[in-house]
Amino acid sequence: MAQKILDRSASVIAVDSSAPSRQLLVEVIKSLGFENVQGMSNIKDVLNYLETEDANWIICPFEGDAVENGLSLLQLCTQHPELRSIRVSILASDDEKELLPSAFEFGALSWHQKPFTKDTLTESLTKLLDQVGLAEGNSSLIAAHHVRPVLDEQNQHEPHFELERNLLHLLPGNAGQLIEISKALVKLDRKDEAFTTLNQAKMIDADLTDEVDKQIKELGLNEEPSGEDSSSEGEEGDDKKEEKGEVVPENSLNILGVKTVVVVDPDDSIRNGIKDILTEVGVPNIEVFGDGVSAAKWIKENPNPDLVIQEWRIPKLSGPIFCQRIINEGATSTPIIVISSLVQLSDVPIVKEMGINSIINKPFDKADFLSTIIWTLQQDRSPSELSSLEIKIKKLIKAKKKDEAAVEMAKYMQNDHASEGMKKLLSAEWEFFNKNYIGSRDQCIEAIKLLGDSVALSNLLGKSLIMLQDYSAAVKSLEKAQELSPQNIERLCTLAESHSELGDTEATDAAMSDAIDLDPDSDRIKESQAKVAMNNGDEEGAKAIMENLDSLQNILSYMNSKAVALTKANKFDEGVSQYQTTISSIPEAKRHIKSLVYYNLALAHTRAGNYDEALSHLGLALLNPTKKIRAKATSLRNRLKYTVETGQPFKFAGDNNNTTAQESNDKQAEKTPATESFKNLIAALQPAKGEIGCYLLFNPAQSDLAKKMLAKTPKYTARDAIEREETFQDGHKKAS
Repeated sequence: MAQKILDRSASVIAVDSSAPSRQLLVEVIKSLGFENVQGMSNIKDVLNYLETEDANWIICPFEGDAVENGLSLLQLCTQHPELRSIRVSILASDDEKELLPSAFEFGALSWHQKPFTKDTLTESLTKLLDQVGLAEGNSSLIAAHHVRPVLDEQNQHEPHFELERNLLHLLPGNAGQLIEISKALVKLDRKDEAFTTLNQAKMIDADLTDEVDKQIKELGLNEEPSGEDSSSEGEEGDDKKEEKGEVVPENSLNILGVKTVVVVDPDDSIRNGIKDILTEVGVPNIEVFGDGVSAAKWIKENPNPDLVIQEWRIPKLSGPIFCQRIINEGATSTPIIVISSLVQLSDVPIVKEMGINSIINKPFDKADFLSTIIWTLQQDRSPSELSSLEIKIKKLIKAKKKDEAAVEMAKYMQNDHASEGMKKLLSAEWEFFNKNYIGSRDQCIEAIKLLGDSVALSNLLGKSLIMLQDYSAAVKSLEKAQELSPQNIERLCTLAESHSELGDTEATDAAMSDAIDLDPDSDRIKESQAKVAMNNGDEEGAKAIMENLDSLQNILSYMNSKAVALTKANKFDEGVSQYQTTISSIPEAKRHIKSLVYYNLALAHTRAGNYDEALSHLGLALLNPTKKIRAKATSLRNRLKYTVETGQPFKFAGDNNNTTAQESNDKQAEKTPATESFKNLIAALQPAKGEIGCYLLFNPAQSDLAKKMLAKTPKYTARDAIEREETFQDGHKKAS
């Protein structure tokens, strides 16, 4: 984002080798209200300065003869996390315009004509600041505005179209962006597609009708599309697409940027109407269903559709239950839109818990329907509202997409409008995801002090307490959450498992019965039944259940965590017994999974110093292993053999074999908080598309001079970051 440069307290560096020009540049910038402006004679001085100090905006020439030049500066800003928030504007003369596409390829914000006068420079920079305001700081839109005429002037029409297409992916359904795409299509002589795209823009935003009609005339698109510039598959090809639900009008651009949409509604006319609208906006694959069971089955077999649109009251599997099932079985991070007039006040808690992105009341008109879809997809890709960002973070965490979740967490934590209570809640979610359960528990308690009790907080606190083996307190917390939101199947299963740990058979059966009443065919319930059976020592019962499950990952993770906790709590024999029960419960058809448990059991014996037992179990682990387990088990076996032969103690990296339960908890509490770890993680990630101007959005032809300027990397080391106390959050506030 470039919003920071609207803040007149922003730090600005003005560069020019000519002292008079540099002085004029500084004066003009100050006349626009900026207080913190420094003049420097070359980019080498700028890089030296940036090694120890911050800047928000740099205005500089190319300086093509130097190693430290405008292009190399831009490239460094994409490579070093502490420089990514800096925005760079280029001063270029007419004979340097060949370098501009490369400058924008590496994230330049804008370019300004050189030589300049006070008036021309003032006018040019004022226009830029106005653009920043209109674009709400979106540096990609600002940079695109500056580079479009340059690409057209240099006849780089393919890179221009690539840029516009990628911008549309960042801004799905943006009518203004569709107009820009149509212009790029005309330059490629793809006029039929341009005509269709302009009409799509008109369909999305009726207020643009006059502007679209004007563009149609200016671009010479007065006739209906001929279809000559598009390939045709003939009637047979169309029939095949019809069967797959892939009917897209000729020349229709996929303006939403989604490949697959699932529509669930018992009303044929509603389903077909939605399908027609989605077809008009270019969605290639639209799967329609009249009931929840068939839709859930399809999603389980074809995971991660781009969007789900569902009625709330649907046959065979009601809306709340359907939503929970698909989130757990194939659509973990998929945005969900509910179209219904039947969502009741009592449904609101589960709607919030499931992270429903939008609700459209019936009956609805085409314009409102499209605008909601567009808004939902835009918020899912680049959330601008805090509530949307909260939903996205929770979904990414549930989908175990750590890197993406870290990026969104960073945005949330630096947002001044986010409440401290919500920051604590999301921090607790992050701590739990990173297995810092004490940290999660403590953040939940702090959040409750600020926000009061809520379904989300009580639920997360209960899960954290379970992982800390405080089952009695966990049950109280989970029951409080269930009372507020009684349709949550996941929580009923967790309650059943907790009651089982406490030996309360009656409460276990009651919670399980409530879950079955909601969704008797849920895989999550079957997993819970298997866990309870193993807790009760019913190995055959657990085996029978697991034989019918596609995946045992959740069960194994649960049992392994429990066994590890027991061994660390000086209950080694109980932990080993837990492993043995798990092994005996695994069906013969899934013997490779037994190898994984044998490996974990070998680890437990290794930690306890029982090397002979560990080697024995590693031998069993190597009978039917996966490739990954074979490598790990072989490595551990070789290390253990060396330990036995040499008499040297076996050591785990960063581990203490004699850690007691209390020491383990103390150690966990002293860990670097996960909220700090995600800051470190995000700093190591590559910038995303749209984060730095047009960087990663297009690949223009690169001139020989540009290649020469980028051939050598200038020296830059952020050696004093610690001394200047540059925290992750502070560094990224520069980009806000």
